[in-house]
Amino acid sequence: MLSCRGEPAQIYKGGNSEATIDEHARRALSVDVGSETARTVELALDGLREDLSRHFQRSLTDREPSNYLVYGPGSFFAPHRDRATKARAALDEGQREVAAVIFVSPPQVVGTTGYLGGELRFYGLLDGPEWHEVGFGCDATPGLLVAFPADTLHEVTPVTAGHRCTIVTWFR
Repeated sequence: MLSCRGEPAQIYKGGNSEATIDEHARRALSVDVGSETARTVELALDGLREDLSRHFQRSLTDREPSNYLVYGPGSFFAPHRDRATKARAALDEGQREVAAVIFVSPPQVVGTTGYLGGELRFYGLLDGPEWHEVGFGCDATPGLLVAFPADTLHEVTPVTAGHRCTIVTWFR
């Protein structure tokens, strides 16, 4: 992923149905890994749909193509939800039910691979106002897939060194 051509990753914002670049909300590169690699990943992810449907007790019939993301030093994604509120449900992203992230690089710098910082952090996992602004991180072992309801508030904290590589997709 580090040697692939990339461009700034886009977001949906402010009721707009078109993706835009906003480096105050997200700074990362979306890279093109090539059709052979992408095909292998897409087939593997499609094979998870039934298990995810059962686990989340939601009918998942479709999936968006995967995004291959590289977060370099200073890159981040501010707290956000991958599924819009009901007011924005008319947008394509409003159809997202389950988000999935696959970690590719290790969460420590070893030689020329890995990264520091860049933690995937979740909010609202525990009830009570005292937990509202407490974010919980997750283990980012390479190869780990983390799936969660698309309306879960989450963020990627700033990467301080190295390159954080992930694959993300959304099931509908």
